[in-house]
Amino acid sequence: MLARDMSDWVWQGERGMLRSFDGSTAEANAAARALSDEVTAARFTEVADVVPGARTVLVELVPGTEPSGGLTRARSRRSTTAARRGTQARDRGHVRR
Repeated sequence: MLARDMSDWVWQGERGMLRSFDGSTAEANAAARALSDEVTAARFTEVADVVPGARTVLVELVPGTEPSGGLTRARSRRSTTAARRGTQARDRGHVRR
């Protein structure tokens, strides 16, 4: 477990938003992938790229844009929704290791 609370999004430069997840490595990675999939599937016009990583999701915005209401809502959701999806996927044997 990480020593600090990582439940919020953090701006990375002018266009990047990084979300990190606490918990076991498997749970944190599953939550990151679930949120990445959710943002990708929503096809927000202001999103240039979505990059899932170890315990994290990086969302890169198109230059000159701001997060839309829909992306803001996705950004502000607690990690429990994504973690729950990740745990369910792990329970079904769908989590990549």
